[in-house]
Amino acid sequence: MPAERPIPVWSRRYKELNKPMAKEEKAPQRSATRSLFLGYNCHETRRAHYFLFIPYLIDDAKTGKLINVSGNPWNSDFTLEIKTGFDRKTSPVLGPTRSHYIYLGEISADDFVDEEHYNIRNTPNANDRIESIAASIPLPYRAPGATPEHPDDPMWLRPHPRLERCQEWTNRLVQSLVDAGLLGASALMKMSSAHKAHLCDECAASRAEALKL
Repeated sequence: MPAERPIPVWSRRYKELNKPMAKEEKAPQRSATRSLFLGYNCHETRRAHYFLFIPYLIDDAKTGKLINVSGNPWNSDFTLEIKTGFDRKTSPVLGPTRSHYIYLGEISADDFVDEEHYNIRNTPNANDRIESIAASIPLPYRAPGATPEHPDDPMWLRPHPRLERCQEWTNRLVQSLVDAGLLGASALMKMSSAHKAHLCDECAASRAEALKL
């Protein structure tokens, strides 16, 4: 029986027989947990503004969901505010001041809903447990008939006896997340040691440098 002739390397059959096997497509990996941060903005004569930030699994954790209460004791009541698709690198949280972030711990990805498009709303997504718990936290307390002091009064550098603000609310939210088993208890110690008032060392140094120009 005559030997079979070799298949020319330039032929279609040779290319079909030696075509690389297609790689099996894999579903994109999803993280089982998501990082949660305390964010704050410094102020020279008042306490820092607190908020929570949960980054998405895209663009190097630059974009994510911001949860806080907005308002102030002087001319507006506080309200729950949720910002989705929030870019922490380019969007100021409170005026022109710089935002700082402290890692609090991990939450389950099952308790969080990604919403990449930018939006601001005051009602929670019922499928997001973090938002639902935030909506259950009473807004900052205001004693009946309480009159706030001037914004630059030193009273605002410490907890006010008649007017709560974002720090009290954010602390209650983190405590509730821990109590519900959604966040590790170490977050409470990190909250207690977080910057409270005046400019932090980094902001103070930046301001001093700017004043030299």
